[in-house]
Amino acid sequence: MNCIRYAITFVFTFLLSATLLRGGDAPEEPAVPVAAYSYDLDHPKHGGRVVELLSKSGIQATIQNREKQTGTIRVAPGDAAAARKVIAAAIEAEKLDVRLVSEIPLSISIAVPETYGKRVITYWDQKSHFNVVLTNPTDTPVNLWQEGCSWGYDSLTFEITDKSGKARVVRKKPIFWCVNRPRFEVLGPQESIVIDVYFSDVEIWTGFPRPKNGTEEASMRAIFTNDPDEDTKKHNVWTGRLATKSLKYTFERWQQK
Repeated sequence: MNCIRYAITFVFTFLLSATLLRGGDAPEEPAVPVAAYSYDLDHPKHGGRVVELLSKSGIQATIQNREKQTGTIRVAPGDAAAARKVIAAAIEAEKLDVRLVSEIPLSISIAVPETYGKRVITYWDQKSHFNVVLTNPTDTPVNLWQEGCSWGYDSLTFEITDKSGKARVVRKKPIFWCVNRPRFEVLGPQESIVIDVYFSDVEIWTGFPRPKNGTEEASMRAIFTNDPDEDTKKHNVWTGRLATKSLKYTFERWQQK
């Protein structure tokens, strides 16, 4: 049994090490359901050791390459709680260089459905807006920074590409905070949060297409990011990066004569 165990560990380590050396994507591993946890690996041997420990506990896991210097261990949502305990114990006991990247696989979408072959965003007045929806598809509650504090104020951005192929980032304008403290809201299992994006308000957003009269087409995707720090650890707030597919939108404004 020991020989088999060490052979499996060696194979996982060899595959990830080879991938890191050539800088490409790791070979396909057996399919695992949507990942609930993702761990960064600075050392391939540590990744193999974690997979070994998870396997001993009856938890199926895969290793995938993310970048040239890091990899990811993924487990199924139903194994998330058990996996967290196993990995936390391994980090404590064996000092493995493994860090939690993202606990919950949230989803994000821009709520502008297609009508007559186009996704139209219309400027009516300063209160014109569209919605971005964040959804928690798991059975585990997740904490998210509120938009009304500096921690979550600029989590949502957009990437817009015009007809010429030139891309730009759309974000909120910086503001002065009279009262500012870390505040989060709880997104329960199967729940969604709807974010109002007041794209027409130049005091809030900068970078959206603003046709004076007529239409302007551009490709756009929404990006939601929250980097880990001491506050996210303290309040157990979700960290990670979400992005929608880049789709074509028509921004329109019609001036009345």
